[in-house]
Amino acid sequence: MIAFAIVGGYVALLPLLGFRRRHRAVRRRAAGALDRPKSARQWVVLAAIALGTAAVSYFIFERYLLVLLPRGA
Repeated sequence: MIAFAIVGGYVALLPLLGFRRRHRAVRRRAAGALDRPKSARQWVVLAAIALGTAAVSYFIFERYLLVLLPRGA
């Protein structure tokens, strides 16, 4: 149920906050809700995955496929 709430919040806030900010946040929260990091190293790995996923998604859709993503208000 927590994962559904996270995705629901992501969809609801996407037009207001934009793709890049929301994507990073939802990745962090989803990973944290499913298995909370227990050490500082795990938090760093989690943040790196969140940032990397957002960057790769951005470059694939915005630069390669030329799909305009929501910018946020």
